[in-house]
Parts: sequence; structure tokens; C-alpha cells
Amino acid sequence: MLEGGLLGSHSNNFIKTSVCRLVTLAYPSAEASLVSHVGKEEFIAALSDGRLQLEVMKREPQNVKAELSHTIKVEVFEQSLSRGIGFPTS
Repeated sequence: MLEGGLLGSHSNNFIKTSVCRLVTLAYPSAEASLVSHVGKEEFIAALSDGRLQLEVMKREPQNVKAELSHTIKVEVFEQSLSRGIGFPTS
């Protein structure tokens, strides 16, 4: 999970836009492919849960938006399991 919770009070689009903006500011003359790559790596590094980092990396997402989407799905699933809500087994 990201520090302070994955989303906190921020929307998915805000997080994606913030990561991309910060990487663009850090590397203003970089090509878009480098900005995308660094953004993906930094997003994964910002996740404080090692299992979640591994899960996201295994999927090899193409961009930050795909990483964020998958991360949210995994986190929601894990929260539902911790509350005793899961998929039917029959």
C-alpha cells in the first residue's frame, strides 16, 4: 500500500497524473518511453507492501495507469478476504 493508504482521499487519476508529472519534472528532456518506465518503477517503489510490489511486477504493466488499476484490484481483494468476504468455493 502507498504510504498513508493506497488512495487516501485522492482519485486514481490524481495519483497517476501526480506520478507522471513528478517524473516529467525530474527528467524534463527525457523521451516519453523513459518517463513511462521511470514512472512505473517509482510507483512500485512507493508501495509499502512487498507482496503487493511483487504482484504488480509479475503482471508487467505497460504504464502507470495499468499498475494503479491492478494495485487497486489486489488491495480491494485482500481487504475483502480480511473481512471474510471472498469468492464462493462451490
